[in-house]
Amino acid sequence: MLAKPAFNIFAGCALVCVAELAHNLIKGAPSSTWIYNIDCIQQVVFIWEFLMLMRFTMDRSRDLSRAIRELLLFFINSIEVALSKWEAAAGDDAKAYRDQWQETSPEKYQDWLMARGVSPPLPDMALVDKSVGRVVTQLDEERTGQVWPG
Repeated sequence: MLAKPAFNIFAGCALVCVAELAHNLIKGAPSSTWIYNIDCIQQVVFIWEFLMLMRFTMDRSRDLSRAIRELLLFFINSIEVALSKWEAAAGDDAKAYRDQWQETSPEKYQDWLMARGVSPPLPDMALVDKSVGRVVTQLDEERTGQVWPG
């Protein structure tokens, strides 16, 4: 899984902290030092778990630490390269769409749906108090075709 580049794998992570973690690995810092910086990639569970499992092996092998560091930096740099290529190739419509959704909120999304003629969900069944929220959510999922588990 780590051998394949994944675009934007660290979305939501502080890239400065990820780079700092990678540089600690290249210096050969023991895991007892960098384990405290690992929270910055906790959202990327499989990499976080991989580092937790491999930390003692990495302490014994500087080459392994360097290889993992290179992978982390490759992921970070691939984002910059891909975004610059996208920026050069993307049309005006794609850039306008990106700019429109740079900042999001549930209210903004609902307004966008209404502007496109997608009306709010209207329950057509009997509801009890405890199920109202779930029924409305399910109707919204059916209405928009978008499901967000959890």
